[in-house]
Amino acid sequence: KFEMLKYEVRKPKLVCRKFWNSYNNLRKYMKKRIMSTISNKIISSKTGQPVTISRPYLRHIKDDSYQQPEQINVGYDFYQSIGSPKYIMAPMVKQSELAFRQLCRQYNTQLCYSPMIHSEVYTRPKNKKYSSSVFQTNKHDRPLIAQLCGNDPLIVLNAAQQLIESNNGQIDAIDLNCGCPQKIAQKGHYGAFLLDNVCTMNDQYEVLTIVRTLYDHLNIPITVKIRLLPHNIEKTILFAQQLQDN
Repeated sequence: KFEMLKYEVRKPKLVCRKFWNSYNNLRKYMKKRIMSTISNKIISSKTGQPVTISRPYLRHIKDDSYQQPEQINVGYDFYQSIGSPKYIMAPMVKQSELAFRQLCRQYNTQLCYSPMIHSEVYTRPKNKKYSSSVFQTNKHDRPLIAQLCGNDPLIVLNAAQQLIESNNGQIDAIDLNCGCPQKIAQKGHYGAFLLDNVCTMNDQYEVLTIVRTLYDHLNIPITVKIRLLPHNIEKTILFAQQLQDN
């Protein structure tokens, strides 16, 4: 069937669309099979037990019964703990590697981000070249936040754990990318495209589940890069509050 579809790609766009739909469905099926076999092998860095995914809290716009969580100041406490940086180098793909970060630190940059790291590619056992080249650090490269992208909570968590362990814990926080606008992010459904329909309950649940899973099973803070939701400041603020709650 694959050989037949491969030759039909040269025909009209309808056939091409059928081919890519079949390919994507197969890819999603294999991804579920792989994750179902490794889910019990991912051990929480906090509890030492196999990872379980908790349902995140979804705050509503008019929620009078809501009470502020006790950890409301955790984010600002973390900011103070790394020296309250004012000059920050943002993550840039194929730019903000170790050498560039060291150069920026010489010019009074106080906090640096790593380039965006693709969680699914980073965790592939046969792709050591990518994992060894995409992220490097040393004892002088602090404070440092590593940025990950992805749409599956277990894969993102697995990548974060591998990243922390392989670098002897020399990472101050993990940042989830919900802001990348590139076409490759659209194709892989990550980055800013996680926020495409975030006004609906399903997409809120998707992003918040990733954040909650990282928070529950890592020993370092979690941050999220987001963009303004289209033409809706109120729901952007609500979404930021939901991220904070979880």
